[in-house]
Amino acid sequence: MAQYADSSRLPTPMYLAMTGRRILIFRADPTFARPEEHLMTIPRAGLVRTEVKERLLNSSFVVSSPDDEQGLKIVFPLLGRKERNAIAAALPLAG
Repeated sequence: MAQYADSSRLPTPMYLAMTGRRILIFRADPTFARPEEHLMTIPRAGLVRTEVKERLLNSSFVVSSPDDEQGLKIVFPLLGRKERNAIAAALPLAG
């Protein structure tokens, strides 16, 4: 999974963990493929997501809150579709 800081940079590999009440984002250690640093915790209450966008090598959706104008784009690699589907199923589609 990756988050884009701006369109001129490459995605930063990240790990996402989800509980019943929170989404936790961790920076990935590129050498050992494990979480390296906790970056943020987002309360799940009120979060919604966009439709999943399918691409050849990845897929993505944007998670946002009605209280915030800016969303978090989450990009999943091709092999991460099972995880993407589980996270997408846990977040309601924006209406």
